[in-house]
Amino acid sequence: MKPCFNTITAGREKPLEEIISACGVTRFAGIEIDLNHLDAAVKRSSWNDIKSRLADSNLQPASIMAFD
Repeated sequence: MKPCFNTITAGREKPLEEIISACGVTRFAGIEIDLNHLDAAVKRSSWNDIKSRLADSNLQPASIMAFD
C-alpha cells in the first residue's frame, strides 16, 4: 500500500502546485487530484509543468476525482 494524499483534504482554495510541494516534503507516495484543482492549475501553467512538479516531488498520480 502507498500513502496518498487527496487534494480535497487541503481545501479548494489551495493551489495544486502548493499541495504537490507539501506532499513531496511530507513524503507521500501518491496524490489523488481533484479535477477542479487540476483545471485551475492548467490555467496557470502547462501540463508539462505539473508533470515536472509531480516528478520533482517523487509523487505518482493515483487518481483523478471528476466529481463536484
